[in-house]
Amino acid sequence: MIWRFRRSIRAIQRMSEYWGAPQSVPQGIDVSEDTLSFSMPLYSQGTLENIEFRGWTLDTKIAVFIEVCRAVEFAHQLQIIHRDIKPANILLDDTLSPVLVDFDIAEIRFVTQVSVDEGGLGTPVFAAPEQLERAASADERSDIYSLGRLLYYMLLEHSPGVLIEEEPELSNLREVHPALVAAIRKATQHDPRRRHKSASELIGEVEQYHTGRARVRASVQNLWRWTRNHLRMFLALSLISLTMTTSLVFHRQARGRASHLSVELLAELEALDIARLDIGDSIATLLAMEASLEALESQQFPLEHRRLINSSVQESRRVREKLSTFCVRAKIQHSQAMRRLGELQHVLAGDLPSHPSLGSWSRALSDAVYSSSDMELPEGAGLHVADRLAAAP
Repeated sequence: MIWRFRRSIRAIQRMSEYWGAPQSVPQGIDVSEDTLSFSMPLYSQGTLENIEFRGWTLDTKIAVFIEVCRAVEFAHQLQIIHRDIKPANILLDDTLSPVLVDFDIAEIRFVTQVSVDEGGLGTPVFAAPEQLERAASADERSDIYSLGRLLYYMLLEHSPGVLIEEEPELSNLREVHPALVAAIRKATQHDPRRRHKSASELIGEVEQYHTGRARVRASVQNLWRWTRNHLRMFLALSLISLTMTTSLVFHRQARGRASHLSVELLAELEALDIARLDIGDSIATLLAMEASLEALESQQFPLEHRRLINSSVQESRRVREKLSTFCVRAKIQHSQAMRRLGELQHVLAGDLPSHPSLGSWSRALSDAVYSSSDMELPEGAGLHVADRLAAAP
């Protein structure tokens, strides 16, 4: 349309009027009085559309790209937004230096819907998402997006296709320097707020791509990007790792406590075995003494002596009955202790502390858990052990 043509002429005139304009801005523009025609120098080397046939090195591509960025930077300083940066709008002069042209849609603000088939405000392969959705929302950052896509195209030497991801993957740039990939990724962010703030910032990042600092910065950005994109998985893995670590620590502490209590328990139960033998000997002694006293009781002794013998027999019987009562209570406590020992052995998974006599103790006590032992123990002999086991976790 005529009004778009005249806007393009006005934009080019405004830039060419300023002294010190970069060489990548059209120079020597001659406009007719009715502003329906103009003339400009001939750029005979074509456009960037056939870059794959030029055999440019990476350094040459970067130098050409930076010159285009300088033209955009200069236009932005004059409040001119190009909005249609693409290979077809970049001409090459006789020295193969780039010149940015075609400002037909510069400074145009109107609501439009653009499709790949119908075109419109910008070229979908290179135009920013907000520009394709609503032209009035386009600003300098929209040109930054197009510059990022342009560099993407120049490195691939073919069209990168329409970008639909909010977070650019750039998987086909694995062989490219990571600092350049990071610059493209930042420039082509779906959210304008996450792009470079100006063309000069993009220029500075691209010019320093070969430095060690740029490589480190790109590595940090890639790590942060991976963390952000996999945040849920990262949090899940962190939670799982924390849970496993906590469980392992708790398990080790529980095994440590169980192992310690098992050592004490086995030692005390061994003492109870010895006490049982002593009590058995005491009961046998009492029975023998009672038999001897009963035999003496039938002989002819003075009444006073017979009363003393009878009193001793009765006392011996009371002691034996009390020991029997103690044995019943001790057997109950012993059963509880043995059950708790079985639980500790389960916690330890059969891995009791290494002690010279613990192996035989463990086997003997394990058998005792499932047997009906008739051990007779004195009152209170197993109470300390049961109390300790009841307090254990």
